[in-house]
Formats: sequence, C-alpha cells, structure tokens
Amino acid sequence: MNDKLFDNIKTFIEFGYNPEKICSIIGISDAELLGCLQKIQMDEKRKNRYILIHNLMHSNPYNIFENPSKICIISDTHYFSIKDRPDIIKLIYSYCDDEGIKHVFCAGDFTNGYYPKHLQYNNDNKVDGIDNMIDYVVNKHPFRKNIMFYTISGNHDLSFLRTRGINICREIVKYREDMVYLGHNKISVKFNNLLLCLSHGNERYGRGEKRYQRYYKDYLTASEKPDIIALGHIHRSGYRKYNDTHILQTPALVDTPKYLLSKGICSQKGFWTADISTVDENVIISPKLYEIDDGLGISRVKIKGGYYDGK
Repeated sequence: MNDKLFDNIKTFIEFGYNPEKICSIIGISDAELLGCLQKIQMDEKRKNRYILIHNLMHSNPYNIFENPSKICIISDTHYFSIKDRPDIIKLIYSYCDDEGIKHVFCAGDFTNGYYPKHLQYNNDNKVDGIDNMIDYVVNKHPFRKNIMFYTISGNHDLSFLRTRGINICREIVKYREDMVYLGHNKISVKFNNLLLCLSHGNERYGRGEKRYQRYYKDYLTASEKPDIIALGHIHRSGYRKYNDTHILQTPALVDTPKYLLSKGICSQKGFWTADISTVDENVIISPKLYEIDDGLGISRVKIKGGYYDGK
C-alpha cells in the first residue's frame, strides 16, 4: 500500500469519518484498514506524534428514536474465555427485565479474542475455531424479546481482524435479531433526549485522572457535548463528572484472567444503569453503579459528588 493511500486515510480521520465510511470510499476491507492504521500509528509515533487511530468516532451517531427512562451499560464480557461468566450476564438481564430496561450497551471486549502468537493468552479460550466461537456467543448470550443489545469492538474483538481478517462482532449479530454491532471502539449513540458515547479504552490514556480528562476532551470534538461517556478495558469501576457529562468507567463481567493476575490486577464485576428524565427541556441523568459478589448478589455502590474510583 502506497503513501498516498495512507495520506488519504489520515485525511479522512481528521474529518471524523468512521471506519465503515473510510472502507467504503477507498474500497478496502476492515482488515486492510486496520493494517493501514497500525502502520500509520507506528510512523506517527516515530515522529513523536500521536493520532487517535483506535478511537475513530462515527461522524453520524447511531440513532434510536425514543426517550428511554433507563439504560444499562456493561463491558468486557470476554465470551468463550475460560474465565467468562455467562451466569452473571443472565443475572443482569433478569435485573433489566425487572426494571423495565430495554437497552443494554457493551463497551467492548464482547469476546475473548484470538491471539495464536501470544503466550499469555494460550489456552485461555474454551472453544477452538471461529465458527465454534461465534456459535458459543450466539447461544450463551441471554435473550429477552423486549431488550436490545448493542456492542462496540474492543481490542480483544479486533484481534480477529488482525489474525484472521474477520470482524467477529459483526458475524455474531447476524444470528441475533436482538443485537446491534455499532462499530470499532469509539461510537456515539443518539436518543431523542440523550447522547451516549461508547469507547472501549486505550492503555496510552493511563488509569488515573488524566484518563478521564483525555476521553472528555476527545469527545468535545463531536458536534454536541455527550451526556454520558462509557468506558471499558481496565476491568475496574470509576466515575467522573465534568460540566454535566457523566464519565462511567465500567467494570468487567469475567473472572480475573491470568494476564491481569500476573500484573496484580483483579477484575471487578458489575454494571451501570442510568435513569433518564426530562424536566423543562433539561435532561436529568442519574447514573448508578452496581457490584456483583461471588454469591451472585447485586449491591449498589454509593457515589458522592462527581468522583469515584473502584476499590
């Protein structure tokens, strides 16, 4: 691939085009685009510059034409990992059913990925073969006729593009009418009364206060200020509020994998909900964090003010 192609891709990124639109304009596949993005990222790093390659944002948000009173946000389910917890996801669905929640969003790492050359991930998957992995998720993920599920790709999901040229999330939703694949990593969802931004996350943003600040600044480039920014990736919970934008660091729904244990990190298990109401044309959002214990009890975590970091 030539330098002109790379320059065109960088231009499209600067204009805020999403990956699907870039592929359509240039006439390349998802896997080819991902390869180009990795090459561009390496070149920019050598020049001491940084382009938010994996945080491409949809220029046009995914629209859901209704006013939800409540939504649920989960992340890092890591389906078909030897550490996955479909029982917890079923529990959350039962909770959503009881609470009348009709929309569940996943902030990436819906699957455990495919890393044939990485020793730390060897033998981490319950099933072998792409078809078996897809079947596993299709059959294990809960179904409720009144609940829609939306997911973005995380770094583990994107490993299939790098190694096999397959977008596994897109393949999974073909077999489930209650599922929607929103796109790569950084996506906006627009309700009539709410703008929700989903981003899986990036290690380069760190784990402290600057992490929240950088994500907030990223999304200020959008056409309007988001009401909620939901993050995943680090298997921890956290919360910040900047200028009426709620930033929800979403915990995982998987037992701690070997790779994180080797770093001394334990996965927190839980999920967020957000109550949404409109008063005098002002949107009022009340986020709530819930932890899930090993006895499968659900307990709400009290958050005071605009700051919280998980234990």
